[in-house]
Amino acid sequence: MPGEVLSEAPQLVRDGENDPWQLEFRFCTGRCFRLQYRADLDASLQFAPASDQYTVDRIVVSSPEDAFGWLHPGSAYPFVLDEKFWRSAQVSDWPWPVRKQLQVSEKPDSFYRDTLGRALMARFQQHPRHWQRLQALQYPVRVKGIPDGLLDELRQVFQP
Repeated sequence: MPGEVLSEAPQLVRDGENDPWQLEFRFCTGRCFRLQYRADLDASLQFAPASDQYTVDRIVVSSPEDAFGWLHPGSAYPFVLDEKFWRSAQVSDWPWPVRKQLQVSEKPDSFYRDTLGRALMARFQQHPRHWQRLQALQYPVRVKGIPDGLLDELRQVFQP
């Protein structure tokens, strides 16, 4: 694509009456690309060959640096819970007394899930833009460090 020249001005197009508008770029080499707003992908822009229809069946987040990393417990969005400052929702950033409770808990998995749920809820409440982004996601999400189903439970709490 470096050095390619447009054969005409970009055109607004859509494949069907109910399909979204896209900006189509035609190059002298015969290649054709489309620029499309993807609300379903965290309000991203997609620039791809016109013949390609990219679909997503799930979103997987392994670290805070990934796309959608703002969902990861270790993402750097501090919050306050129970009058204590938390740098993130990752266990290593939990206040010391809470980490100690996790260590001595008779049901550590349940304690972890409950505490992480409360921490993420506080974080989303204190960072409303991320709450809006979570509500806008249209795909199943798997995030390392978050038990299955927990994000869906949090989304249900504030359904409009």
